[in-house]
Amino acid sequence: MAMEASLTEHSWVYTGEQSSEAEYSEIDIVENTNAATANSHSFYTGAQCTIKVNKGESTRGNDCHHVSGEVDGCSFAAEEGTFGAAFNDNGYRVVAMQLEADGIKIWHFKDGDIPSDIASGNPDPSQWENPTVDISPDNCDISKAFSRFKLVGHILLFMQLLEV
Repeated sequence: MAMEASLTEHSWVYTGEQSSEAEYSEIDIVENTNAATANSHSFYTGAQCTIKVNKGESTRGNDCHHVSGEVDGCSFAAEEGTFGAAFNDNGYRVVAMQLEADGIKIWHFKDGDIPSDIASGNPDPSQWENPTVDISPDNCDISKAFSRFKLVGHILLFMQLLEV
């Protein structure tokens, strides 16, 4: 017998399981599975919310509205090397997110490129360049659609016995 393993890593902010579907919001900051090498950033909200993509590779369109079993929210692929073992192998050390009424940005920083204001404990995203994802509202009140967050870090290990 052989064993097969799969690893799933996630870090996200969301309103929690007790929120109603209309109030629900979630932003997946670090997400993908197993041997993937590119991070995926997904945005879900119970509010009607279409966005403009200023930077990023959209993989699910610009409608971030989420209805269980019907609408999937919006999602963006980060560059190769920003997830899993490749994240470490490529020197990435920090993933940062900025959430403001005028938009949401996510950055990946390599060792040596981490802004000094992060290390000093006084981050100033207005000084940072080259976000991986930069979205702004089209028909969306971002401060209402994405709010009241809890931070979650999650690692799952699946193992399966195989007969050979």
